[in-house]
Amino acid sequence: PGSGSGEERGVLPRACEEVFEQIARRRSEAEESGRALQVTVLVSYLEIYQEKIHDLLSASNADLQVRIHPVLGPHVPSLTESPVSSMNQVQELLDFGSKNRIV
Repeated sequence: PGSGSGEERGVLPRACEEVFEQIARRRSEAEESGRALQVTVLVSYLEIYQEKIHDLLSASNADLQVRIHPVLGPHVPSLTESPVSSMNQVQELLDFGSKNRIV
């Protein structure tokens, strides 16, 4: 989704770029004050089609359900979560997941 350039990019790549820019900014601020900042970014990618949830990062057709966690709010147990450390890794996952879309 939105693997174009500039204004042609979709909302997902732009949002993820903003996340990595914020991490870099905060990491720099932490280093300036002699602290270390450890961050873990996990990517999931799902599609809801005909009221069914599809994990776009998994070949499995498991029956996924939205659950409400008292602290975290809505979440999907068993949804694939892939750790990433760069925008390139995110884009690879978005490209992979887009190929698995039903619509």
